[in-house]
Amino acid sequence: MKSSLAIFTAIVAVAALPTEAIAQAEGQQQVGSRFERKPDKSPDRYAKAFIEAFKHCYYKNYPERADNFLIQTDAYSEERPKGTIDRLTLRPNKWSAGCQYDQRGTAIESTLSFNTRALRYMMAEAAYLYRFPDAPPAGMSPDSQATAPNWNVSRRYVSTGENLGKARFFGDFADCIVAKDPRGADRLVRSEIRSSEERAAAMGMVDALGDCLVAGHELELTPANIRSFAADGLWQRYVVDARVSPAKEAAE
Repeated sequence: MKSSLAIFTAIVAVAALPTEAIAQAEGQQQVGSRFERKPDKSPDRYAKAFIEAFKHCYYKNYPERADNFLIQTDAYSEERPKGTIDRLTLRPNKWSAGCQYDQRGTAIESTLSFNTRALRYMMAEAAYLYRFPDAPPAGMSPDSQATAPNWNVSRRYVSTGENLGKARFFGDFADCIVAKDPRGADRLVRSEIRSSEERAAAMGMVDALGDCLVAGHELELTPANIRSFAADGLWQRYVVDARVSPAKEAAE
């Protein structure tokens, strides 16, 4: 395990990096995603509004497709399964229909083309916040009984070969940080992307991050990817795995 100080330093050093799903300025392509826009028409504040609109509006309009997509993929999936998120529903006039999120014309004109992994993290966050829009699940608290490798959840993997091991590593890390600091993860996914609030929430999870990093493994930590892990872990624990819901456990 790495020390909390080292984790804190890693986050601080990259706190200003852009969110995974937002491309760099001048239409450059961010690693792990593709989001092309003209900077003179769609400055950063519009790009962030666009990302938020897409994330929540797509899920609102196509919850079944998004849920099926999440269930049929994992952290290292490369393809979008048939019958889930497709080209037609990714068209702005489709996913934005009837949605009240900020949709400025300059943002809607942008080109949105996420790969499977970026889409998965966005849909996981949207699915969790759709079910718990105003507050975390009742009774949310650290799971003192959770231990590796499953952290009291039943995660399903679809990758094979070398990618299966990678998917398990990322899934295990996501489940670990949420088991150890669920409220911190919740605060993080409710924060505005690329904001001081997001950075503060990510840094607030330093202890959980340090406890969950396995010795001998390298993992770049930024507020953006910590948020992605938090979203994935929250979705798994509080949306998919009802059996570990604190409220249900209390009732039993």
